[in-house]
Amino acid sequence: MMQTNDGRRTAAEAHVTQEGTLKFQGQLARKGGGAMSQEIVSYAYKTKLGNPVAKSILALLADQVGWDGFGCVDIRSIHEDAEVSERTIECHVQAFEKIGLLERGQWRDPGNRLNVTVQFSLLKLGNDLRKEFAGAFSKAQAKESPAA
Repeated sequence: MMQTNDGRRTAAEAHVTQEGTLKFQGQLARKGGGAMSQEIVSYAYKTKLGNPVAKSILALLADQVGWDGFGCVDIRSIHEDAEVSERTIECHVQAFEKIGLLERGQWRDPGNRLNVTVQFSLLKLGNDLRKEFAGAFSKAQAKESPAA
């Protein structure tokens, strides 16, 4: 993956070619420019997770990123759209991170508000991740559960 001047990774030049992954070509790069990508959302829906809530959260995250899989996401809007708690969103995002489906970051804008960013692993989207996700999600839930 290449990095842009601001440190974001971009897959436009990577030309991902493995089966079940995205292929970025010049035309897709020209269409992108930071706009939401239906291609990313489509591959999110094709990703096998074995959990309909997880797929919904993944697709909602994907809808907030650009053509390169990078974007600033609004966890609150995902919580409202998926109709699940913010804690549920957090467990799912932790599991996505654990299996390498995405990386999460944070940055402060000029108004000192904390923003959450994600970078999807374009090599993982669209694949069968049921086994990996089940284990990672169980660990994330156990970590979030209050001690008895």
